[in-house]
Amino acid sequence: MLMNFLPKIEEPHVAANGVVSLDDLRAPVEVELWLADQRLEELLTSPWRLASQALGHIHKAGGKRLRPLVCLLAAKAVAGDCPDLAITCAVMVEVVHLASLLHDDVVDESNQRRGHDSVRKLWGNRVSVLSGDYLAALAYRKLSLHQHNFPLETIASAVMQMCEAELLHAEHRGSPPPEDVYLTIIAGKTAALIQAAALVGAWAGGGDEYLDALGEYGRHLGLAFQIGDDLLDLYGDSRAVGKPCGADVAAGQFTLPLIHALKKDTTGELSTIVKRIGSEGANEAAVKELAAMVKQLGGYSYAHAKMRMFA
Repeated sequence: MLMNFLPKIEEPHVAANGVVSLDDLRAPVEVELWLADQRLEELLTSPWRLASQALGHIHKAGGKRLRPLVCLLAAKAVAGDCPDLAITCAVMVEVVHLASLLHDDVVDESNQRRGHDSVRKLWGNRVSVLSGDYLAALAYRKLSLHQHNFPLETIASAVMQMCEAELLHAEHRGSPPPEDVYLTIIAGKTAALIQAAALVGAWAGGGDEYLDALGEYGRHLGLAFQIGDDLLDLYGDSRAVGKPCGADVAAGQFTLPLIHALKKDTTGELSTIVKRIGSEGANEAAVKELAAMVKQLGGYSYAHAKMRMFA
């Protein structure tokens, strides 16, 4: 990482297992993250009561703020500090991310988001879609006011990749895609915006010579993050994850551990469990049975190794 040779950045503590905590990663930009969140809260205030309620609800639900964090760290890595422009870019990346979540909940018919009732469940699909549209337009408008087009072009390109990936995902709904197609999907739907966050952060910090390197960093981080999320869908605690485990399988979405395990499923037993969850829903017993068989067939270890490779 660039942290190795920039003295103004303190090296975060790395545990014996090679894991860096989010708190450690936030430490170098803690003040900037706070400022970004204050600006985000101001942007999500609307004179229209229903809009204000819906936007306030998704903001209060919290989240890791991973994309603003990546943006600010990239800026600080190349500049030694975070210029105000980097904070603005971080906020806009998060606004676009929140817009995508509001749309995702409608597409996925999800009633939960980050452990809370989704906007879709509380106010319906119409409010969720319109709120997402409003946030996307807000971000594009704010970015268009800047004299340079790089942040707008970069973030808009990421959104296009997200949409293309979701359409590709829809083509394969209900059947396991080849692994290379799966990787193309997650590169678009998750990694593209994290890559954009790293790119606009590096650009805002004046680090044009580091754009390619930090962009690749963001892309690989996004791939690792999504595979980790896929593993949590089968092996996580639903209370900690913020959504029911097995939701992907129930929705006919095939993730990497399951794709790999199905290739090893010579008896057809795993396929039978998957079909049953698809038709009956993902109750706790069925998910545990599925997770155990995926692990037995090597799906867990394969996906975990792939996640570590990207990380």
